[in-house]
Amino acid sequence: MVSLFSMQEKETALNMTIDLFCRLVQQHANVAQLITMLVETHIFSFVVGRAFVTDIEKLKISSKSRSLDIGRVLSFFSAVTKDGIKPGSNLLQAVGVLVSGPIDKQSLLDSGILCCLIHIFNALLGLDEGNQKQKTSAQENLLLTERSNDGNVGQVRRLEVVSFPWLPALLFIVMF
Repeated sequence: MVSLFSMQEKETALNMTIDLFCRLVQQHANVAQLITMLVETHIFSFVVGRAFVTDIEKLKISSKSRSLDIGRVLSFFSAVTKDGIKPGSNLLQAVGVLVSGPIDKQSLLDSGILCCLIHIFNALLGLDEGNQKQKTSAQENLLLTERSNDGNVGQVRRLEVVSFPWLPALLFIVMF
């Protein structure tokens, strides 16, 4: 059977649907009730999970090394289309809402999202390991001297925090 809609049209429709869902979530006081009002919650959950997995797989395939490039993943989660839709951010928000809702999580698991999230974490850890190797000599620069209350001078490590606004949601999703 020939599809009446192109893949691009289907993707656009899905992005618009997820965007609408995210807007409803923001406006609705009782998110749990909103989720249960969905006609086929398990199908919607599977489709959202599959869309997330598919988009991450596209990022892998488009890479020369066929592995996740964290820069591209971050760009995906922060990108905005010409229509003002944030597909990556919306997918992450939708998955987070579905995970925290009163529905069976099996549909999300069946979508392959757990493996996908593990690949993202591996890429993040790989990025961290690569940064640590590059910064081996720079670690001495991270040591600061600080005078304590009794006048002694000691060394204190400076903690550098990198902010990934989507990371708490991603961690929440994995922990369901």
